[in-house]
Amino acid sequence: MGVSATVNVSFKDPISDTDLARIIKSGAVTGSVRPYIDVLFTEVSVSRLLVFAKAHDITLEELRHVYDSYVKPRYRNSDFERLF
Repeated sequence: MGVSATVNVSFKDPISDTDLARIIKSGAVTGSVRPYIDVLFTEVSVSRLLVFAKAHDITLEELRHVYDSYVKPRYRNSDFERLF
């Protein structure tokens, strides 16, 4: 099971793991996808997030960029931050 199962729990319109990966790799989180990214970094365990990243060829630098730029200013995840 991918991370989208956790991410989609609170939303009417689901997003796929592939779309989440594409957004993270692009480094640009816009409008309607931002809540999904917030949930990805705050509700998905770090271990599952790392498995997801590896499966989609997402680097730690790409994860950190999205987290630092879009999530951290609003929501903190100390478990994720301990990676760095």
